[in-house]
Amino acid sequence: MVGEEVILNCSVDSRDPASDIEEVSWKRTDQDILVLLYQDSEVLSDSSHDNYRGRVEFFITEIPKGNFSLKLKDVRLEDKGEFLCEVHTRNLSARTTVVLQRLGFSGFHIWILVLCFCVVLISVGLGVLIFILQRKEDSSGGVVKLHASLIICPNILMCAAFIAWSTEGTLAEIVTCSVVSIIRPLMLVKTSPYLRRFPSLCCAVVVAVLASVFGALCVHYVNEHMGNKKDGKGYMALTALLHVSAATSLFKHPDDLPNIPHCVIYIFGAVGLNTVNSIALVLELCLKAGSGARTVEDLRVIVLPSETLFIAGWLVLQIYGVCVAIRHRRKGGQGRTVCQVHQEMEGLSDTVL
Repeated sequence: MVGEEVILNCSVDSRDPASDIEEVSWKRTDQDILVLLYQDSEVLSDSSHDNYRGRVEFFITEIPKGNFSLKLKDVRLEDKGEFLCEVHTRNLSARTTVVLQRLGFSGFHIWILVLCFCVVLISVGLGVLIFILQRKEDSSGGVVKLHASLIICPNILMCAAFIAWSTEGTLAEIVTCSVVSIIRPLMLVKTSPYLRRFPSLCCAVVVAVLASVFGALCVHYVNEHMGNKKDGKGYMALTALLHVSAATSLFKHPDDLPNIPHCVIYIFGAVGLNTVNSIALVLELCLKAGSGARTVEDLRVIVLPSETLFIAGWLVLQIYGVCVAIRHRRKGGQGRTVCQVHQEMEGLSDTVL
């Protein structure tokens, strides 16, 4: 079971004294990496590959008896595969293989599946309902509450799913994908057709809570996983930049936007992005459980391009809104100028008369 311990058996003839054993090594045959090495009567833990350092050990008291079984702790999905035990003594060499397979899901994995299912269910369900009400031009208070639920709930659940992925993903992958999920409500509030119907105090509280909670999570994960490494300060700076960028996105909402493109971009951000991310995370988890290896090396290659597409679409709409506003202003200015000319002409004629 993933997350538990497993023992990989390997032993030599007990009639050979331990002093005759020159080297015992455990390796992954499918990845050609060293798992653990025993050499010159000493266990060389530092020789282990990064994926296994701190997770493997010999039974020290059993070594004099020729027992070099390997204890593998905190089993992961990528541990699935073939392990090779090689023993070299003064007189002979021998090897044996152990295949680790049928790894079940851990509690974190089941939690990820449940969260992703809830994200898709809430996003698609509320998205379809809102789209129908949008077609009917319903702007009641209930519709505004549905928009608020669609903006907040799925993204918080998606953020939690990415945090649970910390058992399998890299720190950079987890932090980036989680940040994108938790700050997406800020962008969705901006793109919502009912932005002016949302209470200002409610929006301010949501922004403050989301930024504060995830800021604390970022600091915790960076300190826990990065320690004193030089990349730690870089991640702290990135977190601050993302929070500031998210807050500055709440500028004035454009007045003149085409309804259909506006609705499409909003639904894509609120429903499409969470659905894509949930499916990608579930597929990656299931494929890794089957093969023991990552299919997509970094989920950021899925999360970030789709997010960029959403923001780029909104940017195009904003530019369009600015162009329309400028055009209206020019027309209005020209109209006022003509009126002023007529008034001046009428005043002049009255004076002459």
